[in-house]
Amino acid sequence: MAKNMLSLLLNLTWTRQTALPSQILNAKSGEAMIFVPSSSFPMGDDEFKDARPVHSVQLDSYYIGKNLVTVAQFKKFCREAPYPTFSWGRKPPPWGWQDNHPMLFVTWHDATAYAHWAGGDLPTEAQWEKAAKGPTNRRYPWGNTFDSSRLCCSVWELRVGPQDVGSYPSGASSYGCLDMAGNAAQWCKDWYSDLGYMNLGTENPLGPGTGTKKVARGGNWYFDSPEMFRTTFKGDLDPSKGYFGIGFRICTPVTKKN
Repeated sequence: MAKNMLSLLLNLTWTRQTALPSQILNAKSGEAMIFVPSSSFPMGDDEFKDARPVHSVQLDSYYIGKNLVTVAQFKKFCREAPYPTFSWGRKPPPWGWQDNHPMLFVTWHDATAYAHWAGGDLPTEAQWEKAAKGPTNRRYPWGNTFDSSRLCCSVWELRVGPQDVGSYPSGASSYGCLDMAGNAAQWCKDWYSDLGYMNLGTENPLGPGTGTKKVARGGNWYFDSPEMFRTTFKGDLDPSKGYFGIGFRICTPVTKKN
């Protein structure tokens, strides 16, 4: 009996010591990163041709940005990397470069360069979708009913631009990620395929091996249809172009240092 109790206590101590924090700060960018534990989740949506079929996907643990990368964080990257490729004076947005706004007008290549500088990468489609819908098949990050008060969008009211990241805490996903719907759609690592998820694997899938367009997820401030903010809705965009409604967040692996 005493031996069993000692074994139980040792196991509990080991679990506490090795448990990963639910949130950390990225050492390079300073942004908050949310822990997403290893588990399976239902990926896909049979209502969208490019998201069929619904299937169970197993992912390893990872950290993903709590918020969209901001203008201030991208400026820091451009200074410190350095990254002269992005031209701030090329075409400033009508609302100006506001520090706490999501960083828009970045190409997929710009976003990837930032992610690598910060020690990570863009999330795969699977990583993004799990962080948005949680372990269950939520239609929207907060639940199954659309609610325009939970996100920055143009449903019912035309917006003229984005808002500060994290302005809608009631729209958080079950893991605590913000702006997974609205404000800015987000580049993902995967190539886009209109054939959906046939033959792409069910364990840490990386998407098609080649393509011409990259996936964007999440919907943006200008979208005016509720279905565009579903956790399974996606766009296909030219990775060499920047767009007024496309930003990004980063994903980092779980390491012993975490």
